[in-house]
Amino acid sequence: MNWRRGLLLAAIHLAVAIPCVVWEESHIWQWLRERESIPVTPPPVVQPSDGNTVYFSPCGGWENFSTARTLILGADMPAIAISGWRMTCPGRWQIAGMAGETWFHHSRSVEEKASLGLCVCVAVTWLLVGGFPLRRHPRWYEEPGGFITYCTLCSVALVALSGLIWLLVQLCTQAPHPWAFPEMREAPAFPSLFAMLAWYWWFFLLVWRQLQSAWRLTRRVPLFRTATSEATRS
Repeated sequence: MNWRRGLLLAAIHLAVAIPCVVWEESHIWQWLRERESIPVTPPPVVQPSDGNTVYFSPCGGWENFSTARTLILGADMPAIAISGWRMTCPGRWQIAGMAGETWFHHSRSVEEKASLGLCVCVAVTWLLVGGFPLRRHPRWYEEPGGFITYCTLCSVALVALSGLIWLLVQLCTQAPHPWAFPEMREAPAFPSLFAMLAWYWWFFLLVWRQLQSAWRLTRRVPLFRTATSEATRS
């Protein structure tokens, strides 16, 4: 295991994830200081004239992802899947679901547990991904972990550059509140989309390595090796 590489990648992705989590959660933490839980009206139940009951569920609908969520999703897709952070309907096996988060119930303690679980998952994920590279190649773009990290850093650089340009424009035009940076919804974070695709590449390599290991293991079994040799001779 390459501990130095794993620790380096884990530190880089934590340095990206923590500010994005704080930025994303800051919009609701202010309100949660005044209310312990968010009362949410249950989804409507429509009763047609034929007597059948139709139930509308919010799970599985389209969501408008901010740039902060896009950055974390592209850089840490497995951590998002395990933690259930900011999901509309997290599963019971996910950290947010085990903390009690549902579409009808959100609280400050639940949000903190989900955010902390996300950061822990990010650190563990990149310790493993960086410490056990699936491909050993000197070129960074031919190894999924290095490619994902590079795309993430490019997205962060583009977001920071767009924010700096916006701030300079506000200062030059003498805006009344130049420090009120808007929500990161239009910032260019398109390299994160390539990082999402690279995670599928990483999963494919992981499955392929497991199949190769299983095949080598079966070749070492005497019974299977004898049967294979007999079939070859015949």
